[in-house]
Amino acid sequence: MDAGLIGGIAGAVGGLLTGVVGSLVAPWINWRIERRKLQLQARVGLLTSAREVLSSDAYNYPAFAKSALFSQLLPHLSPACRQVLNSGKVDAPNTITIGGGARPFASANGIHIIHGGRDAGTNTQHRSRLLDEIARLEKEWGLV
Repeated sequence: MDAGLIGGIAGAVGGLLTGVVGSLVAPWINWRIERRKLQLQARVGLLTSAREVLSSDAYNYPAFAKSALFSQLLPHLSPACRQVLNSGKVDAPNTITIGGGARPFASANGIHIIHGGRDAGTNTQHRSRLLDEIARLEKEWGLV
């Protein structure tokens, strides 16, 4: 056979293989990119919606815990957060003891100053924990 004919056949076969591979790989790559874009949009939407509900003045944890939005968010929460939310326990407010002695409003251990701060009450504690989890998820998912 002629060297030019063999070169032509090899070029045609190479072109055919390149075309077949390109036609199979390019759509797969585009599909992966599109899937990632949709996943990011869904994650942003979930966290934005949750943050809006938690920031609302009408926020009520028991009602939120029964919502579809909470059901979507729950699998992404850390095990420690889920345990606190499911336990129904509220952390004791911060207590500071000053001095001691027999003064009015003082016990033998001193005056107890109790302040609520950021985490006063079940509703606020759960809100704070959930907002912290949303911030953690944003970092973990590369959204911020």
